Amino acid sequence: MTSLLFVRNPLPVLSFLVSISTAYAQPSTTSTSNDTLPFPDVYPSFRGGQANWVRFIQRTLQADVANEFGATPGQYTVTAEFWVEPDSTVTHIVPVTNHGFGMEGELIRVIRLSGRWSPGLLKGKPIRSRLRQSVIFQVLDE
Repeated sequence: MTSLLFVRNPLPVLSFLVSISTAYAQPSTTSTSNDTLPFPDVYPSFRGGQANWVRFIQRTLQADVANEFGATPGQYTVTAEFWVEPDSTVTHIVPVTNHGFGMEGELIRVIRLSGRWSPGLLKGKPIRSRLRQSVIFQVLDE
């Protein structure tokens, strides 16, 4: 079997084979429900921008992890959610999907390795922002 990898965009930008995900901001450290979080004026970004983020995922993610864990042929969209804090750290990385075969764990590993991000801004101030990242693992039957 062969594995292919497609990366989905974590920011609301349209491009071919890239999906739209939503980022929410939380100006304080108090917990609020998702529907009351404002959108940031400036979204968090990976150092070097979106193109570097996609390259980082493509270089770092081990696309064959699904094969190693015995995934059946098919296409698996794997999503994880994470926060970019005002101090630029990435925290609270959790899987949104549950396909198994090590795919969610691999995406979480890659996000953990991403280092510091530029935080989201609301009215010019750094804020806590939530992002979702999706990748598509495609397991081919040879």
